[in-house]
Amino acid sequence: MFENPYVGISQQKENDGTVAQENKQQALQVAEESMVLVKNNNGTLPLSPHQRVFLTGPTANTGDLLGSWSWKGDIDDTDSLLTQLKQKVDTVHFSEGITYHQDVPQDWNNIVDQVNDVDVIVVALGLQSSESGEATSMTNPTLPDGQIAYLRALQALGKPIVTIVVTGRPLVLTTVDELSDAVLISFFPGTMGAEALSSILVGATEPTGRLPMTFPENAGQIPIYYNAYNTGRPVEVGMDNGEAKYISKYIDSPNEPLYPFGFGLGYANIDIVHIEVTNHVISSSGTIELVVQLANTSDRSGSTVLQCYIHQIVGETVRPLKELKWFKKIYLPANSKKEAIIRLPVNNLVSVHSDLRSYVDEGYYDVMVGLNSSELSHDDIQIKYLEEK
Repeated sequence: MFENPYVGISQQKENDGTVAQENKQQALQVAEESMVLVKNNNGTLPLSPHQRVFLTGPTANTGDLLGSWSWKGDIDDTDSLLTQLKQKVDTVHFSEGITYHQDVPQDWNNIVDQVNDVDVIVVALGLQSSESGEATSMTNPTLPDGQIAYLRALQALGKPIVTIVVTGRPLVLTTVDELSDAVLISFFPGTMGAEALSSILVGATEPTGRLPMTFPENAGQIPIYYNAYNTGRPVEVGMDNGEAKYISKYIDSPNEPLYPFGFGLGYANIDIVHIEVTNHVISSSGTIELVVQLANTSDRSGSTVLQCYIHQIVGETVRPLKELKWFKKIYLPANSKKEAIIRLPVNNLVSVHSDLRSYVDEGYYDVMVGLNSSELSHDDIQIKYLEEK
């Protein structure tokens, strides 16, 4: 072993294994399921293969889709969105238009001529992989000003706008949202990211990703996260900010984020139609159970992510306004209904107390069910101890 410690090791075998078809297929699935559609007005997406598309932007024709923590991926061997979209759409016009940090678009007159001859504009914006990850903190997490100005100029041309955002962090996308008819956040989608992205754009793949973090409406809201503690003067549901001056609110911005934790859209129209708690009084060793009825009212099959949150109304320790305790991706065929059962053992509600013991408090809890952390249906349960803690 000491004379030949690397017996059997081959650089060629390592290279072949890294890019094996099985690994690439898994990379494709991960990329498809990670992208999040956050806006889609009037069915702008999916694109028809027969639509005439103008593709532009700094992330449209690059392999820099791997992110800063890619150890084995090679940008030069990674397909671009342009390459993949051309395989799925009959007519794709292209101009980069602007680089990552350029203020004035290149060849604007030619861009206008091309836009006049298309049905929809796909703008691929974002950050370089070197601008995400370790040692790349930002005080103002937004897209560069030049990219926003370019998007604004394209929007003024009067064609539907689909904006793709390549990013390794939550960004303030308020202006992007306002200027776009559809917004798809791809994050850094990896080696097979361009193929996954093009498949979602044309509807060959259903967008099923949901946001794993909160996207603020503006930088002044940061830090912003769904599981914050309550304040001493909370804004009550339905309260008009004019009713009370001294409540926890901004005077120049809503309290709510642009895109909440857990949010995401699909092409299929899937909604929750009924929720029932099977038992409102539960022992500390029992299980919270809810029966949820979902319906897909569209002619397209799809998936959604059912989410269950808990809030302890009165507790011995300070608890967040809501905590995600259960979630599941659920598939529904076109024009179908499905029943989902949420089972949450009470011991999932354990918290550490001042004496460092861990146990579940007796009392009332708010159980919330929905398809993201902001739009939730509520019901109360009571947990009772049948034995000593």
